[in-house]
Amino acid sequence: MKIMSPIFSFFITLFNMIKRALAPIVQPQRLFAALMVIGGRSATATTSCGNGSSSQSPPSTPLLSSKSSTITSNKKAAIPASQLYIPKKSTLDSRQMGNYSREYSTTTTKKLIFSDTYLNDLFWQLSSQGPAFEVNPNKIDFIQEPIDFYNHLIDGVKRSKKRITMASLYLGTGKQEIELVKEMKLAMERNKELKIHILLDGLRGTRIGVDKESSATILDELLNLYSDRVTISMYHTPDLNGVLKKVLPPRINETIGVQHIKTYVFDDDLLLSGANLSKDYFTNRQDRYVLIRSTKSVSNYFNEIVEIIGSLSLRVDKDNKNQLLLSSGSIDPVTQSNEFKSLAYRKLSTLLKPHSFYPNSTSDNKSVDSPFDCNSINNEETTWIFPTIQMGPFNIRQDEVVTSHIFESVPSDSKFFITSPYFNLTENYLNLILTGKPKLDIITCSPQANGFYGSKGLSSAVPDCYAIIEKRFLQRVHDTANDKRISVQEYIRDKWTYHAKGLWIQVKNQSHPSITLIGSPNFGSRSVEKDLEAQIILITQNKQLQQKMENEKNYLWTDTQDANLELFEKRKVSLMVRVLVYIFGLSFTKSITTTTTTTTVRHISNTPTSESPKILEYKRNRDQVINAHNEKFRFSIINLTKAANISKTKHNLSISDAQLLGKLMSGVSMCASFLSDEERISAQIISDINPTHIYAEAIHVGEVRGFLINGDTPRLETPDQVVNRKGIFQFSKILYGHLKPIQSVVAVEDKDLTITKEFQHYFDQSEQIPSFIQLETKLKTKSNNNNDNTNYIVINDEIQKQPEKEEVEQQQQQQQQEIINSNNDIVDNDQLEFNGGILIQTLPSATEEDLNQLKSNIEKYSLADLFLNEKKSIREILSIVTNNDPSIEVISTIFVDFYCRCTLKTFKDKILTLGINEIKHLEEHNHNELKCIYCNRYHYLKDTDFKEMITHLEQEKEQKLKVLKEMENEQQQQQQENNDSEKINDETKKE
Repeated sequence: MKIMSPIFSFFITLFNMIKRALAPIVQPQRLFAALMVIGGRSATATTSCGNGSSSQSPPSTPLLSSKSSTITSNKKAAIPASQLYIPKKSTLDSRQMGNYSREYSTTTTKKLIFSDTYLNDLFWQLSSQGPAFEVNPNKIDFIQEPIDFYNHLIDGVKRSKKRITMASLYLGTGKQEIELVKEMKLAMERNKELKIHILLDGLRGTRIGVDKESSATILDELLNLYSDRVTISMYHTPDLNGVLKKVLPPRINETIGVQHIKTYVFDDDLLLSGANLSKDYFTNRQDRYVLIRSTKSVSNYFNEIVEIIGSLSLRVDKDNKNQLLLSSGSIDPVTQSNEFKSLAYRKLSTLLKPHSFYPNSTSDNKSVDSPFDCNSINNEETTWIFPTIQMGPFNIRQDEVVTSHIFESVPSDSKFFITSPYFNLTENYLNLILTGKPKLDIITCSPQANGFYGSKGLSSAVPDCYAIIEKRFLQRVHDTANDKRISVQEYIRDKWTYHAKGLWIQVKNQSHPSITLIGSPNFGSRSVEKDLEAQIILITQNKQLQQKMENEKNYLWTDTQDANLELFEKRKVSLMVRVLVYIFGLSFTKSITTTTTTTTVRHISNTPTSESPKILEYKRNRDQVINAHNEKFRFSIINLTKAANISKTKHNLSISDAQLLGKLMSGVSMCASFLSDEERISAQIISDINPTHIYAEAIHVGEVRGFLINGDTPRLETPDQVVNRKGIFQFSKILYGHLKPIQSVVAVEDKDLTITKEFQHYFDQSEQIPSFIQLETKLKTKSNNNNDNTNYIVINDEIQKQPEKEEVEQQQQQQQQEIINSNNDIVDNDQLEFNGGILIQTLPSATEEDLNQLKSNIEKYSLADLFLNEKKSIREILSIVTNNDPSIEVISTIFVDFYCRCTLKTFKDKILTLGINEIKHLEEHNHNELKCIYCNRYHYLKDTDFKEMITHLEQEKEQKLKVLKEMENEQQQQQQENNDSEKINDETKKE
């Protein structure tokens, strides 16, 4: 026994070492999921087909997640959101999420989209990540029963005249599925213009069932009969390649990634769901379904998603229906996976156009630049839809970004509801839920409602594995003292399974939900990282639609039971399941770390946080503007270094010109930080000496752009005043409730621009509020490219950092004078090390003496040196220059980016004002290249664009002529009536 004990310990230690070493490589959660579907079939998912065989549809979601954190031991605290790596951008080119201040962005004077503060701010947050669609709430319905879902599919096929577009994981091979395909054939016979596009997953769609059929074989006859009007696309994940492609058998290979979008378009009707096209989803597998009728813009958007994915997909081989072939000229996702991912990203990311608003009344599927140009603004009909997509293989993370934001931002006075059949949250989602504040109800499936309940082999362990995950989540709820805030219910209905996914939010002072998310994504790692997903976020203040959302939610909660730790004490889990979860659940236990939940401190504090140095340094260097106030002043302080360098590169500016433009952008960004949402500030300096035109504009939400021109070049918005040698400074505000911009113009006092003096002169002459501004830049020359901080050049208008050595001091002063007074480049690729500033404006209780004292204190410091040499954040700098005043409260921190909203559409709208003759002239001379003056981006007009504009103007002209003709006819008719009346009067008089 003494000999066996160390041997046993040795093998245990060796096993743990191998387990830790191989976990990141083999992805145990996927291997485990694969094992679960090898050994048997789901009893509830196996149904009788028309020919006596069976049709099977096991759940496609893998059980365990490499980023989940639902299994834990005795860790007490959840991880705060500030310490999580939560993505903030839908794509690499997207705006960053989270630039709206929920507490302070809504005022009583500005125009609102929604009357509720949270709904209104969420609207702007979501619109920063993609398009928004205004919809008629009366055209939205929620379906409750699976049989009704099937009937709507059949009815949609029968009614379609132009298009049928379906996306699903797979199409089953049972009697009802065959009937659905039969209706498609009849529809094609009736309507010669009808086209059908069906997108399925290539792996699942070609998997042969026990009846020797597959989705591909079921669709074979339809494709052969109408090959010119029917497209069957089979998506293949680019992550299944190399050795994995060769060794993984069917079913197991689907754990690598699939096409998981469930969208069904019939002409201009959209039916969105999480349900696949198979018998159990038509009979006894509960899901969610929303029908949006006669809404062309939304249907077109989802149709375009399917078209783009379809263009990247494989086609079915006509000779071998379960074999997939490449389309001509397409990229192979298996042998050219990187190229495939790159192409998919480029195509799909074009869908995510921020601040694109589609009015409900539009018939041409064109967007407008502002939601205030739409119809239902802050009234009882106001309803908007935000589609989201999540495609981890292509690094498109829109759904994850907005879902994380919703989890983090739901107000404490709201009610929050989540449904998830596979309750296996990612680490981020789990911690955001545990650190949240609102009352939260969760519904998941009981072991009996799991799709694998009653199956044979290893698959029989799946329900118990999810039960373990659920139990450990409840334990985490208890350990984090969330028992009273978070409750869990289990769906349990005899011989039914559960597949509903999504959430609802009921805001303060509302009796029903105002927000819902519905579609294909679950809240697990597979949806986030591996599969292709799509859903919608629906926001409404229409009472009837809110009631429909409430009814749908209540229907799902009808067949539920409370889940608590006492319930799990009664459930017996086999030793095999516990061992499997232990072996393959390694990543679970690692995802929870010991931490202390912190309370957000809104006052300025220099107390160090527990974030990693890399995160802190990233946040410190990130372009941002901080808004703060106390009882006497309001403050805005900014670091805009990256945006200034981007503008330098985009416009190919000299370093001195880059400094001028950078300061102007800093100034307008700080002024805009005092505004709300899309309110805008612009400033420009116009002169007859170089630079002849400097322009910058910014909006509150963190966007800034600008340009600088040397030479006699046409200028934008040139005021009427005569430009003299010294020039003018024009300042404009575009505010809610004002039809026209509020503009002020002052003369430029000195021909040698510093920007600080120009801003200060404007504040002194035109602003009613006493203000003080200080703008700074700092650069590093090529010749001084070392780590000696004394070799930096500081350009701070009046304050200069003095090096210790007299010789170096003289050299720097000479270089500084050259930079300010000339346009000579130091080095073409020089970059600014710092570009920023501080703006202070008085409040009514402040005196002139208070402002002068604060100004004197700020002028003692160089913001650039504090930032670069002392490594202070701009929040810490604000504290330093204000003598650590404890009364200063930070209102908001807004990340700022150089961002231009130019699109081909905006150019075309401008060109339309030139008239039809000028447009034809441009077309004849092939003048199709358009350049944005703000960002130097080129846009190109195609022949179709010229044709579209000319047709638009011709139709507009015809409409005007028609109106004039009608007016002329009315006048003639009126004249005739008057003449007849006079004639009658004359005859009457004669009588």
